[in-house]
Amino acid sequence: MSRLRILSIPVLALAVVVLLLAGSAAAYFTAEGDGQGDASTTTLEDLTVVGSVSTSLHPGGTADLVLDITNPNGFPVSVDAVVAAVEDVEATGGVGTCDVPDLSFTEPDAAALAALGLLAADDETEITLEGALSMGAAAQSGCQGASFDVPVTVEVVR
Repeated sequence: MSRLRILSIPVLALAVVVLLLAGSAAAYFTAEGDGQGDASTTTLEDLTVVGSVSTSLHPGGTADLVLDITNPNGFPVSVDAVVAAVEDVEATGGVGTCDVPDLSFTEPDAAALAALGLLAADDETEITLEGALSMGAAAQSGCQGASFDVPVTVEVVR
C-alpha cells in the first residue's frame, strides 16, 4: 500500500498542474475586452485622362489608344475599367463627308488591366491599349484624316 501511495502523489500533483494549465488556457482564449480606435477616410479625386491614337485611323483599320492619366490623389490607384463612348462621335477635319465614322472600342480584359499595375500617387502615367480603337470598313472615305473626340472613362480603385 505504501507503494501505491507514493505513486499516487505524483499522479495527483500532475493532474492538478494539468487542470490549472487548462483553466489558464481557457481563460486566455475566451477573455473579452473592448476599446476604442480612430480611422479616417479621404475622397477619391477624379483623374485627368488625355487620349490619342498611335497611328492614323482609316476605314477597316485599327490603332492603339494611348492614354495619359494623371492621378492627383495622395495614394496609388489601380485601373478597374476603361470605357470609350464611340456611338455618337463626330469627326472634324476630314476631306469629304464623314457622318458615320463607324468606330468601335475593344475594352481591355482583366489580365490587361492587371498588367497596368498601380498608378502612382500624384503622378502621370502613360498607358497604351493595343488595337483598342478600330474603324469599320463601312466608314465613309471622308473619315480618312479626320479627328475624333472620343469620350473615355477610366475607373479606378484604391
